Amino acid sequence: MFKTKNLFILLTLALFISNCSSDSDGSSSNNSNSNSNGNSSSNGGSDNSNPTAGQELYSKVIKKTGQTLSYAADGQVTTDGSIKDDGYYQKGSSVDYQRDSTKEIVKDRVDSLVWLDNSSVKSSELSYNDAKNYCENLTFANINSWRVPTIKELMAIADHTKRAPAIDTAFLNTAYGTDDIGYWSATSRGFGWQMWINFFSGNDHWYETTSNRHYIRCVSGYSSQWASANFTRSAAGTVVDNNSNLEWQDSYSSSIKKTSWKDAIDYCENLELNGKNDWRLPNINELYSITDHYRGSPAIDPIFQNSYEGLYWSSTSYSGSSSYAWLVNFEYGSNSYQSKSKTYAVRCVR
Repeated sequence: MFKTKNLFILLTLALFISNCSSDSDGSSSNNSNSNSNGNSSSNGGSDNSNPTAGQELYSKVIKKTGQTLSYAADGQVTTDGSIKDDGYYQKGSSVDYQRDSTKEIVKDRVDSLVWLDNSSVKSSELSYNDAKNYCENLTFANINSWRVPTIKELMAIADHTKRAPAIDTAFLNTAYGTDDIGYWSATSRGFGWQMWINFFSGNDHWYETTSNRHYIRCVSGYSSQWASANFTRSAAGTVVDNNSNLEWQDSYSSSIKKTSWKDAIDYCENLELNGKNDWRLPNINELYSITDHYRGSPAIDPIFQNSYEGLYWSSTSYSGSSSYAWLVNFEYGSNSYQSKSKTYAVRCVR
């Protein structure tokens, strides 16, 4: 495993450029519409039957993170409503997992996907190619359509309010221990490098070659919840994700706002844009939903015209220390957590 500056430069040069949308009613003055290739389109995105085909798919239903308390910048629980964070709003769809202990599978009834959850999930580490072959040749629980999940499918079952493991208790078999123990995804970053996730904290990573070894949790099914890009840009400088129906800020008075976590929350709460004033700081699941892992620098659809190639705040606190919060790095579409006192970029949502 390695993360050097030179390798990062090589990765950035090698990223795929070929692939390329509010609680609102989704109405806006349309300037442009982006399909999965990033081109102007009047059709919008369509459901894709193969999420491993080299284009990023977007979720129509974004799950709650599970955070139910509000935490101040110093990590203390706040009950007076002064911190309008993830725990205050609790936006998203409730998770709905059904475990079949006889078959040793977990059904995600939000995503309509079936996950392998027998002892093999945490028994051995494989190279990516061996993991891919294992899933594709697996017959288990009367299912023979197993495959390697995408990074967004894996991230959709991560629980950022838990730690060691950061996954719902319906999943009984999960390898964890350090941030170096991970699970392969089918999402490629170029040079044969695959993205992967660890379930110690819920971090994803992009710098692993296919010859390295990780665990594999096979998945089955292709859900219509996951669809090609379908973004609409307004003349006021907002972007609506027509898949999730979230409206995103993409207009700034001078430059992209960069501030501490608490000031980021206050900035969004006071924002008036496109005739609306119900903006807020997105939770980690919402913010991650607009990443495009087949792009880089920035890892986002080009319909977003104002994108900083770096870290953006989410409103979700880190379960390991509530004085830290989750962020997404839009240079390459990965998540991380940092002290709330640090200064990073802001993109509000409604």
